[in-house]
Amino acid sequence: MLDAIERLNYKPNAIARQFVNQCTTMLGVLVGDLSNPCYAQMAQVVERAAFRFGYTTMFCNIEGEQEIAVTGVDTLLAHLAAALTGPDAPTAAFVSNDIGAIAPIEACGARRHRPSGRELASPRDRRPSAANEEDPKHMHHTRRGPSSRPSGPGGSVRSAPLSDGMTRLVRRAPLSAGMTRLVRRAPLSAGMTRFARRQAWLSLAAASLALLATGTAQAAQTTQTAQATRAMRAAHTSHAAHTAPKLPPVGHVFVIVLENQNYASTFGDPSADPYLARTLPRQGALLKDYYGTGHFSNDNYISLVSGQPPNPLTQADCTTFVNFTGAVTLSKGVQGGSGCVYPSSVANIATQLSAKGLSWKAYEEDMGNDPKREAAACGHPAVGSPDNTLIAAAGDGYATRHDPFVYFHSVINNRSYCDKHIVALGSPTGKLPGAAIRGETGLATDLKQTSTTPAFSFITPNLCNDGHDYPCTNQRGGASALADIDRFLQTWVPKIAHSPAFRRNGMLEITFDESEGPTEDSSACCHELPGPAAPLPGIAGPGGGKIGAVLLSPFIKPQTVTSKPYNHYSSLATWELLFGLHRLADAATVPTTFGTDVFTDAPKR
Repeated sequence: MLDAIERLNYKPNAIARQFVNQCTTMLGVLVGDLSNPCYAQMAQVVERAAFRFGYTTMFCNIEGEQEIAVTGVDTLLAHLAAALTGPDAPTAAFVSNDIGAIAPIEACGARRHRPSGRELASPRDRRPSAANEEDPKHMHHTRRGPSSRPSGPGGSVRSAPLSDGMTRLVRRAPLSAGMTRLVRRAPLSAGMTRFARRQAWLSLAAASLALLATGTAQAAQTTQTAQATRAMRAAHTSHAAHTAPKLPPVGHVFVIVLENQNYASTFGDPSADPYLARTLPRQGALLKDYYGTGHFSNDNYISLVSGQPPNPLTQADCTTFVNFTGAVTLSKGVQGGSGCVYPSSVANIATQLSAKGLSWKAYEEDMGNDPKREAAACGHPAVGSPDNTLIAAAGDGYATRHDPFVYFHSVINNRSYCDKHIVALGSPTGKLPGAAIRGETGLATDLKQTSTTPAFSFITPNLCNDGHDYPCTNQRGGASALADIDRFLQTWVPKIAHSPAFRRNGMLEITFDESEGPTEDSSACCHELPGPAAPLPGIAGPGGGKIGAVLLSPFIKPQTVTSKPYNHYSSLATWELLFGLHRLADAATVPTTFGTDVFTDAPKR
C-alpha cells in the first residue's frame, strides 16, 4: 500500500481528514491592512508560530472596514465548514482589537453556537444578565478551582462582544511548560509609535496564547503544568524561612512607578536621562539588579501592591474591567483564578495600612482632567465595562491599568473610602482638576506638613510623563520618552525630598513596571514562582526583566550601589516590614528584602 501511495503521489485530503477527526488545523487571521508594515510583520510572526504547531493559515485583509471584516469572518468560517460539523464540532473563537483581528479555530471541543461574522462584528456593548454572571457557561474567563476543569482540550478560547473598538476578552489556558518565546517581535517599522507597537504586541501575544490553548497535546501539558506549578508553590512556601533585616525607622514611604524601560537604556545610559541615571543615584542608592515580575503593565502594578502573581488577564492589561473569577486561595493568600478586580477578601498594602490605622494615598496624574472619561477621585470603569483609558486623550493621560488599587473590591466597594484615598496628583502648585471632589487634596498640598503627608504615597505619572507614550498625546512632550521622565522627576523629587515628612523619616523609591517588552527581557530573579494561571509571568520568560531602581532616604548614604537581586515582591515585603505588616502572597516568600546594602546610613531599630 505504501508503495502504491508513493507511485501515485497520493496526498491525503486535509479537509476530509479534519472532518473525520473532528479537528481543524486551519488558523484564520483577519489583518487590519497588509500594506501597513506593522500588520505585515504581525502576519509573518503568526504564520511562523502557527507552522511550528502544525497549523496552516488563511489571511483576510479587512483594511479597517467593519463590513469587510464581517464578510471576512463569514468567509473564513465557510472555508472551515468541513471541520466545523458533526456532534463534536469545534468553536470559532476570535481575538481582536482596533488594529487587527486573529481568528483561531479550536482544535476540538464541545458543540457550541458558532457566531456569524455579523454577530462578532457588532459594536454594541452587551453586558451579561444577572443570571449569566453567575452561570459559568457565560463567564468570560476560565474557572480554575480544584474541582473545575477546562471545558475543552487546552481550555476554551472565546470572544466577548466588542465595545467601542476595545480588545475582545480571551478565555485561555495557561502556557504549557517549555512553550517559550512563541511571540517574536519584528523590527520596529519607521513611523510606528511606541504605543502602536505595544498594542500590536498585545494583540499578537493574545493570539499566540489562544493558539497555544488549542490541541489535545497542549491541553495535557497545561493540566500537568498547572499541577506542577501548585506543587512547586507548596514546596517553596513550606521551606521558605526569612530573617527580618534590621531596618531604619522609616515612617513615610513614597513610590513613583515609570514605564517600560530596560536597565541598559536608563541607568545604563545616563546620557539619555541624566537626572534619573546620574543625579539621583549620587543622592541615594542604585539597585542595579532590580526586576519586574511580569509582562505587560497591569500585572506588575498589582504584584507591587498585593503580591498577587500575574494571570492571563492582568498580563493583557485588563482591557475590560471584569471581576476575578474561579478564585481559589492558595498558600500565603495567592489567588489561583483569573481576572482583574479581586474579591474583597484579597488584601493589599492599602487595606493593610488602613487596618493598622496608618494613612495612604494613591496620587494619579491627570485623573479627572476629562470627567467624561474618568472621575477625579477613585477613577475606574464600571465593573464589566471596557477600559476607555487605554489610550491617552488630549489633556488627559490617566491610565486605569497603572492605578493598582482600583483592582480590589476592598477599595472600590466603599466609594467614600476610595474617593478619600485615590486622588488626582494635581499640579506642583497644588491646583486640582475642575472635577475634583470637595476636600480632595493633591500631593503638593499634602507635602506641606508632616501631619498631612500619608505614611504611604503611591505616585503614578500620566502616560507621557511615565515614558509610556512617545510622541505624547495628552500634552506636549520633550525630545524623547526618557526626557519626559526626567522632566517629571525634576519637578516632583525635590518637592518630596524637601518635605518635612521625608526629611524626618522618609524613603522614596523610583522604579519601572517592566522592561521594554517580553522579547527584550523576560528574565526574573529572587526565585520568582510561576503564577497558578500564568506559568510564564513574563509571557516569553519567567519575569518582567531587569529594570533597576533608585532609592533616596536620610537613612541611605549618597552614591550607594548594590548588586543584590530584588524585584517588585521585594519592595512590597520591605514596605510591609517597615510598617510592621504581615507579608502578602508572593511577598511572603521572596527571599530578598532591602537591608543594610541599601540602608547604609541607618540607625537601627
